Amino acid sequence: VAVTAPGAEPMLFPLDETGPRPVRGLTGDDLVREWIDSGLLVTDRNDQDIVFVVDPASGNRQRWRELAPPDPAGIMSIGRLRVTPDGRSYAYWWHRALSDLYLVDGLSQVAAR
Repeated sequence: VAVTAPGAEPMLFPLDETGPRPVRGLTGDDLVREWIDSGLLVTDRNDQDIVFVVDPASGNRQRWRELAPPDPAGIMSIGRLRVTPDGRSYAYWWHRALSDLYLVDGLSQVAAR
């Protein structure tokens, strides 16, 4: 189990009898999203669109994907990431807020009459 908290050192708690140990390659600003075969998928607390894969043994960190719907207009947030163990398939949701914008023409002429 990987645990992160703001301002605290990320820790790995193995399910066997060994004690907790620091996770290499993670910072206190990382959010652990998923485990996949090649490591931990993490995002930054402040920028959750870009996902990195971190090897907890070596600390090697590589960009994995950028989460962005085909039309990014009005995207307010990107939500829960689900990934298959091999990392080849993934899904996530997003929240979009769109509005209508109206253009009024000739308003100054009406007010002048």
